[in-house]
Amino acid sequence: RKDPQVLQRWFGSCKSAPPFLLKLQRELLQSAWKALKPGGYLIYSTCTLNFMENEGQCGQFMQDYHGAIECLDLPELLRLPEAASGMQLTSLCGAKPFLRIWPHLFDTEGFFLAGFQKRQIESRAET
Repeated sequence: RKDPQVLQRWFGSCKSAPPFLLKLQRELLQSAWKALKPGGYLIYSTCTLNFMENEGQCGQFMQDYHGAIECLDLPELLRLPEAASGMQLTSLCGAKPFLRIWPHLFDTEGFFLAGFQKRQIESRAET
């Protein structure tokens, strides 16, 4: 939007993204998850509104770590009003939404945010 070359590169379907970028994002998410302590929080944010880089990555990430991951309710965590102007709530986690910040409402590039928590490891009682 602000950089015509970026706009030209992404012009077309918002449901596709360069494969090398999707691979890099997935590797970064996995690396951050491995470094995260149980109970820790991970915020995934991009400066794009591309579905595959956002909800697509988060959906795959949640499948990869099913049972060990909990989605965060970002509006609640960030104390945002329910109808935050210019923010769209999308979800793959049931009622716990991701955030999209639209460029035409904030005079900025578009942004996406998702939050996750690594579940605590339950230890077995020794008998």
